Amino acid sequence: MEMDAILQLIETDEKTRDAIQKQYQKRNELKQAVEEEKKRISDEAWAEVRAKVAETKKELDAKIEADQKENQAVYEKNVKRLTDMYNANKEKWRDELVKRIISCEA
Repeated sequence: MEMDAILQLIETDEKTRDAIQKQYQKRNELKQAVEEEKKRISDEAWAEVRAKVAETKKELDAKIEADQKENQAVYEKNVKRLTDMYNANKEKWRDELVKRIISCEA
């Protein structure tokens, strides 16, 4: 009778150890699954951020290019205006400068 009780106790102990081991394994698998899910979510979030940054950069590059073309056009217009003004007035301005220099020396 005692032997049967001891054998039953040993059998129960082994079953309990197996059940505990399975629970530890299940817990470890769940921890690993949670870590993998966290990594997946993080990777997705960073991918979205990178995509948004790339899109914003592309938009800004296009805006910069458009602004640069506009600024170049304004610059060329002003250079032409100043060149035309100079060409139209250079004789008059030269004569005025010479006149002022001569009148200061006298």
